[in-house]
Amino acid sequence: MKAIVNADDFGYSKGQNIGILESFKDGIVSSTSLMVNMEGFEHAIKLMKENSDLSVGIHLVMTASKPIIKGHKTIVDKNGFFIRDMNIIEKADVLEIKREYTAQINKFLDTGFKPTHIDFHVGATYNQYLIAIEIAKELNIPLRGMNEFYEKLLEKEGVKHSKNFIVDFYDEGVSLKNLKDIFKNNKDKDLIEIMTHPAYVDSILLNGSSYNIKRAEELRILTSKEIKEFIKSNNIELISYKNI
Repeated sequence: MKAIVNADDFGYSKGQNIGILESFKDGIVSSTSLMVNMEGFEHAIKLMKENSDLSVGIHLVMTASKPIIKGHKTIVDKNGFFIRDMNIIEKADVLEIKREYTAQINKFLDTGFKPTHIDFHVGATYNQYLIAIEIAKELNIPLRGMNEFYEKLLEKEGVKHSKNFIVDFYDEGVSLKNLKDIFKNNKDKDLIEIMTHPAYVDSILLNGSSYNIKRAEELRILTSKEIKEFIKSNNIELISYKNI
């Protein structure tokens, strides 16, 4: 079995960044994805320059903090923050979403790095996903296959992608036993992707995210001796999007 263990939210904060890097260097995280609109962005770029083997995609954002460009009407509230309501985003101006996603991609590219792949913060509506497919084609990079429906769409569009995306190592599902069970229950799959969020929880995470303390527990499990030995003994090959 091959597995991408992706750490979402790189760039959220310094504590998030350090936790992800530690989980990559001394744990089982094999890939991460960068939020370019958050406070930890510059720190994340510094870490990328110091750790050239870190595989970093872009974590497209439409539900956290503020957008990269101003002037949006349908995806922000009166204070200029993203609206955290997927139903509203589904009905939003598609051109606004495309402009914002393009700006986020360009901010990533302006650092001199190219994202290894595209995925999403919280998730994506159908319209968001279609825009991401366009960008993936333009950059010739893979896209997260969020479920079977989108995997089939990506196959049709000729876009490389991850398979069998798993969100179960999250919140109440954060335990060593559950993580092992995820691998065991999917041992017949040729490739899986597991979403993770390991972090040293700092004030930015505590105040800005409803999902915070569990991130520290994820960090402990993902760097534990037990999970590293489990991966080795079960011949699980950890890969990044570069290997797709």
